[in-house]
Amino acid sequence: MVLGVGVDVSVAIVPADALRVFSRAKRQLEGGETWGQKDRWAVSVTSGNILRVTGFKCQVVDPSFCYYERCVIKAINRNVKEFNVVVRLLQKPVNNVTVRLEIVRRLAASTQPIYQFEIDGCQFMVSKRRNPFAKAIFKFLRIERFSNLNHSCPFDHDIIISHLELQKELGAGIMIGKGDYVINANWLAYNVLRFITTATLEVTD
Repeated sequence: MVLGVGVDVSVAIVPADALRVFSRAKRQLEGGETWGQKDRWAVSVTSGNILRVTGFKCQVVDPSFCYYERCVIKAINRNVKEFNVVVRLLQKPVNNVTVRLEIVRRLAASTQPIYQFEIDGCQFMVSKRRNPFAKAIFKFLRIERFSNLNHSCPFDHDIIISHLELQKELGAGIMIGKGDYVINANWLAYNVLRFITTATLEVTD
């Protein structure tokens, strides 16, 4: 079962201290290099840059484990967009969750993976300090406010993200250079891939 939606969502991003968080996370993962040392485009911090979500797709890999009841982004008004997802779990409770995230920059004739990491979802909810990069994203999106993903394992309920707002006034500046990006998230339970989410993004002036 595959549900997808193409959208035009324009938002400014992110908290002012997030660049320091990202740089620290990258040093931890790659042994000392900052974003500026290896990926010069990644530190093009320009106030007023706009992040446009150009598409979002939810794909179930294991229909015996879960299915999507809803996976949509819709415009509320000119500036505000809402993100809504409902995942029905068919094998509850879930006591083991892993997320594998990949951020890819799309170039003219190729793609450039720029960031990859794996999270133990249960441990992350106990202590978000384990991954500063994921913590920054989690905080920016206000996942705990707009979803029932506000506790550690077990997950004995369906997964609901409701009325998560993306709007232009969220922050000043952006941490990545202009271009097109893809964020792939593989969601595993008990080390088995269960579903995939894919977001396509565009960063413009």
